[in-house]
Amino acid sequence: MVRAAANTFPAWQNTLKTAVDERRVPYEARRAAVDIQPLLDYHFAGVVGMDAANIRALFPADMAHELLAQIAEQVDAFTERRDRLVSAVVFDIVGEVSLLQSWQHRLPHDEVVRIVLERIGWNTTPEMKPLFDDILFRHQLAEPLACGVPQWWAAFQRKFVVAKVGAPPVQQAMTAVQARAARRLI
Repeated sequence: MVRAAANTFPAWQNTLKTAVDERRVPYEARRAAVDIQPLLDYHFAGVVGMDAANIRALFPADMAHELLAQIAEQVDAFTERRDRLVSAVVFDIVGEVSLLQSWQHRLPHDEVVRIVLERIGWNTTPEMKPLFDDILFRHQLAEPLACGVPQWWAAFQRKFVVAKVGAPPVQQAMTAVQARAARRLI
């Protein structure tokens, strides 16, 4: 995820800043909406949240809870933040993207962009609201997320067995044996 965020951030940031420049947003509004915002942290949260939203569908409830708890513990520490900004955005995204239904015609990367822009405050700032409402801009901003972020939880689930710490070794061994047998059937 770190590599995917690092690879997609320059294009994402460029799209964001170019749109603001083209709209000729006044200095104070630009400063508040872009320049002083931790854009890299918001982007990283978007990348992690978009993929973490798949965890509940791929793992049993107790295992999904453990994996999401680990993400919550590690994501803020990784970004060296003392607040919970990154993990809060990640779980806003997980909650929203997990609820998407196919009939809604909304895609995870589009929701990630909407949530990140809302957290930055673009939906409430008069100078930024037109960009927030601009579907073409939001699609352009979502493109690096849609094209440059691998979906790796499904591959992780197929390749590895997740065992709870403290579970009896026999139970862990049985889970590994069951997983290998299931892989042979696929």
